[in-house]
Amino acid sequence: MSLVTTLSSIIKAITNKVSLIVQLFIEQKYTTMSAESENSRNFEHHAVIKFLVKKGNASKDILEEMSSVFQDSAPSHTMVKKWARIFQQGRESCEDNPHPGRSVTVLTKENVRQMEKIVLAYQRIKLW
Repeated sequence: MSLVTTLSSIIKAITNKVSLIVQLFIEQKYTTMSAESENSRNFEHHAVIKFLVKKGNASKDILEEMSSVFQDSAPSHTMVKKWARIFQQGRESCEDNPHPGRSVTVLTKENVRQMEKIVLAYQRIKLW
């Protein structure tokens, strides 16, 4: 095997590894964006619950109204009851309180499989 062929195969292998790593970063960014859109939807739900609580609606009526408007993305009855109670107790903010600990991460079979490929392909790689 010539030096050029060897170098070519090494460059190709490195390129493949880099593209896998880039793809994982893109997926992580998408996951973060999904979490942000979920926070946005939660804020929207909380604002609607707050408005309907201020109008004097019961949690059951709020759930029915939200289910008819939001359909599949409507919050559960438990969440509606929780937030209705919180707003009845005088809370004004529609934002969730910050939660301590790690930020939200997603562990999927595909992510694990991709990381296994990277680690097995280049066993000296450091993950953290």
